Amino acid sequence: MAYAAEAEDSIGALAALLRATRAGLPVLPANLIARARHLAEGKDEPWQVASDPEFDGPAWLLHRQVSALAFGVRRIDETYLRSILATAPLPFVDDLIDQRIIQGDVTELIHELESTRRDYLLARLSPGKLDDDALARLGWSDEQRRRALLEGDEVPPEPDGHDLWSALAALRDGGWSALDDLGDLVPAEDRPVVAALHQAHLSGQVDAALAADRTLWPLLESVLPEEKPIRPLTAFHAWAGMRRAYELLVDGHAAQPHNPRGNPQLLNQAYAQAKLLMTRTLPKKAWLLRLEAGNLLAYLLAFGSRLAEAKDLLISLREDYRNGAKKRMVPNTAWAALKANLSLLNKWSERQYVTREEVREEAMNPYFVLGLPHGSPEWNRRWAQLRRSLDTDGKIVINRAKDRIKASAQAGRSLPFFAVPLDMAALRAPENATGLLRPAPRPLPRRTDRPSPEEQAWSRRAAATELLARLRDRRRQDGGDRT
Repeated sequence: MAYAAEAEDSIGALAALLRATRAGLPVLPANLIARARHLAEGKDEPWQVASDPEFDGPAWLLHRQVSALAFGVRRIDETYLRSILATAPLPFVDDLIDQRIIQGDVTELIHELESTRRDYLLARLSPGKLDDDALARLGWSDEQRRRALLEGDEVPPEPDGHDLWSALAALRDGGWSALDDLGDLVPAEDRPVVAALHQAHLSGQVDAALAADRTLWPLLESVLPEEKPIRPLTAFHAWAGMRRAYELLVDGHAAQPHNPRGNPQLLNQAYAQAKLLMTRTLPKKAWLLRLEAGNLLAYLLAFGSRLAEAKDLLISLREDYRNGAKKRMVPNTAWAALKANLSLLNKWSERQYVTREEVREEAMNPYFVLGLPHGSPEWNRRWAQLRRSLDTDGKIVINRAKDRIKASAQAGRSLPFFAVPLDMAALRAPENATGLLRPAPRPLPRRTDRPSPEEQAWSRRAAATELLARLRDRRRQDGGDRT
């Protein structure tokens, strides 16, 4: 008879061989009858079948591993996992993913697969590893809109109103009314955050639980009352307080083109806010902001002709942050700026000034006079903008600031002005945090139905095909196909 491996279905082919064997034809070796019965009829379990090195091929061993999953085994050896991801029907793989038997980063196991299957498995298991082209191939608009949110891009509402991503984008941009939609759109675990945001917006108070979400910091900053200093209750409050002090410092100087002394009220408020950060116990995550606050105070002391006090303060800060955990939190750039500031104070302290105004002029950071952060590359453009709207006295002030910056640049020196802040990164919004406004990627929901009985039997069919092929090879070696 024709050899059974030629049958279209390997399980049916093995069943035919079993029937022939039971009819007395010697088509199956005795030691393989139990294996064939399991594969053809589902009898026994694969680990109850005797091992045979000649016939224990990769497909049989994989089938043993797959069969064990039905009996509570939760871990798949990497070799077999690679095979399952590459060859198993996707509905079967999706079941294992839903059961969290397959989870985590499988990028290295599937990188050689064809793109459609690879993209889908990455989307199900490691969506953050997908590039934009893969998202387009998948037509996964949900993840595309999430990434647009993270990039700060516009995320327009859907035709029938806000979805999660457009509502979050509206809130990110200060549209507090989006909270009314978010309560029904966010996952259940985020609903308390939305409720707390409602309360913070109404009360102007931010509690520690809400402040723990660093993605909300720029938004929460806008609810804090402007008429009183920010008490550093949390790392968020310390950050917002330092930003407030810096904004007041720059704004106070930026008034100089209109008033030779700037705006003393704003400068006093900057001093008070920084002083509050210096004198209160800050959370460990905010230790660097205490150093920044002390540096800002030292600048204002120098600007107020109190050079000795400014110098003593910086020396004290340097010693306080020289060792231990505090030192590890200070970037090298901040240390370099602190040393440069101290060097300036030493130089100014050695000079003989005739008037306090001479000290102020020496200490004053010209970037602030132009209304810019320290070291901003926009100084020339800002100067050109300001001079169009100022009177003669105001132009003299900004011309002097511009000339000082220009002279520094032409001399090739690295900003010989008192640097505030020591490291601008300390004042920026957290960039790598995850939370309500920067949600982590969520796996793609499965796009397959539950596996059919045929798909469930994929490993059994593969093992049957392998067994038939090896039987054929043995018969050829024994002298030909005698069946």
